[in-house]
Amino acid sequence: MFALSLFALVSAATSLAAPAPAIVPSLTCRKSASAPLAIKFAGGAEAGIVNSQGATPVLVTTRNGAAATEQFDFYLCDSTFMNTQSVGGSGGSTFYGQLRRASDGLCVQTTSRPQQSNPTENTGFALKKCSFSDDSSQLFGTWKLVRSKGQKDGALTFINGRQAQENEPNNNGQGEYIYFVEVINPTKTVIAARPQGTGDGSMLLMKNVTNYVVSGPL
Repeated sequence: MFALSLFALVSAATSLAAPAPAIVPSLTCRKSASAPLAIKFAGGAEAGIVNSQGATPVLVTTRNGAAATEQFDFYLCDSTFMNTQSVGGSGGSTFYGQLRRASDGLCVQTTSRPQQSNPTENTGFALKKCSFSDDSSQLFGTWKLVRSKGQKDGALTFINGRQAQENEPNNNGQGEYIYFVEVINPTKTVIAARPQGTGDGSMLLMKNVTNYVVSGPL
């Protein structure tokens, strides 16, 4: 009887001492914009963005600079892990979240994460299943959409890291690791993320957005 009671006490103590499994919070997202994508080159010319066919579709420019018609959706998903907070006002809006293909909901994510210590490293983008966990998985697919007042086009940049403090290195002095999306040389087809000031000066756009929607307060 004593041995059995002792065993029960030890088992109970062990159960109490065991840490509870960590609960990963989930993202709460809402659609805020829909439009085709385009790349705007430094000289002003534009080309539509589509996905190449293959085992893992990647984003490429259209042939001969044709406009794209495939719709992409921007979902506002403020993330505690990424420390992002969307804001809106009379002068425009800045949204953080996921870029998804409208037809199937796949997310536009990096194929690998560029190292912030290498100012010339770039990475391409592919369409992959979205992650809705508010954790390090968001490092591969967090985007920033800026809408200026009176402009139909929204400017997209890729956020390659958690929101940083102003005095941290390699954050472009803006508190975040902004990577512009440009066309990789010399192929001039596959688009990729590059650190600010290291690429060809092109910009990724959501074209002619007419339905910016934010339900509820920012």
